[in-house]
Amino acid sequence: MGLIMSNKGDRFVDLAEVARVAVPRPTDTYCPVAHEAFITLVMEKADENLGLGVPQRQEFGLAQNGQQLFFCLTWDSKKYSDYGFSIAGRNSYNMTLSAGMAGGGNVGACSNLMLWGDKFKVLRKHTANVWADLPILIGETLRSAVAVEDDMQAHFAAMRQVEMTEVQGHAMLGMALGAKVLRPQQATVAFKAWDEDWHDAGRSHYGLLQAMTEGTKKGSAGRAVRAHTGVYGYMLDATSEHARVHPQTIDAEVVAALTRTLPALAA
Repeated sequence: MGLIMSNKGDRFVDLAEVARVAVPRPTDTYCPVAHEAFITLVMEKADENLGLGVPQRQEFGLAQNGQQLFFCLTWDSKKYSDYGFSIAGRNSYNMTLSAGMAGGGNVGACSNLMLWGDKFKVLRKHTANVWADLPILIGETLRSAVAVEDDMQAHFAAMRQVEMTEVQGHAMLGMALGAKVLRPQQATVAFKAWDEDWHDAGRSHYGLLQAMTEGTKKGSAGRAVRAHTGVYGYMLDATSEHARVHPQTIDAEVVAALTRTLPALAA
C-alpha cells in the first residue's frame, strides 16, 4: 500500500529534506538513529542480502516537525513477490517511536503510527546499543525472509499444478466465505477476480490464491494483512491435502519440495 501521511502538518519530502532534520544528542540511556542513516542502512542491507539494488520508488514523510520519519522503498523485482518487494519503515527523534521496518509484497507505514508487512516486521528501541544491534538485526531478518520466500516458492509450484474448474473455484470461495477466511466484500472481489482471471494465473490453486488475495485488499491495512495470511493458509492446506491424496498429479520434485517445507506430509 505504501506510505500514508494522515495528520495535519504531516508532509511528503525528499531524502535531502530528511537529511536536514537536526539529529538530537545522545544521553547515557538514549542513542538517536539518524533518519537518513537508517534509510541508507535498510537499502544497503536489502541489496546485500536480497540483491535488489536501488529501489525503483522511494517515498519519505515527516511528522511532528521532522521528529518522526516514515518511509517506503519499493523494488519492481518479482524475485520475492508476485507484486514486487517493498520495505516500509519509521523512526523518531522524540522517543515516540522505535526504529522499525516491515517488508513483503503488501506493506505500509502511516503517520497514525501503523507499520505493517506481510513477510516480516522488526522494531528496535533507541537504547545505547541500538547502532551495534540494528545492522545485525536487519541482516538476520532479511536472510530469514529469503528462507521463508524459498518455502513459499515451493508452495506456489505445487499450487500451480493442482488444476481445477471454474465451478470448483466457486465452491472453494464459498467455503472460504463460510469459514470467515474471507469477509463478504472480500469474497465479492475474489469471485470477480477468479471469473475474469485478473492475473492470468489460470485455473489452479495458485490462480484461486491470486483471486483471493485481490479480495484481501479490501478493508483496513491491518485487517488486509491478517486476511492475506488467512487465505494463504487456506489454500496451502487445500494443496497439501491434494498432494497427500493425489501425489501422482504433481511432479515428484515439486512434491519433494513441498514435503521439505511441510514435514507432516511425509508422515
